[in-house]
Amino acid sequence: MDLLINVAVWLLNAYSMMIFICVIISWLPELQHNKIAEILSRIVDPFLAMFRRFIPPIGGVDLSSVIALILLRLAASGLARW
Repeated sequence: MDLLINVAVWLLNAYSMMIFICVIISWLPELQHNKIAEILSRIVDPFLAMFRRFIPPIGGVDLSSVIALILLRLAASGLARW
């Protein structure tokens, strides 16, 4: 059971890192049309879309990724303590 929890925590952390990388890429227009950026976007955007429905951009800044990262961090912490 510990192995399963450790794998789940690792996957949540890896997904969080993918979201973070997508945020960084969104600030660098020259990297947005990169193949890796497109792949990451396909993986991350469906999850972020859930938050974008409820959290509008504030001043042109999309905060859905911040909320998603907080949620993933809480989930990973909760699993790690279990």
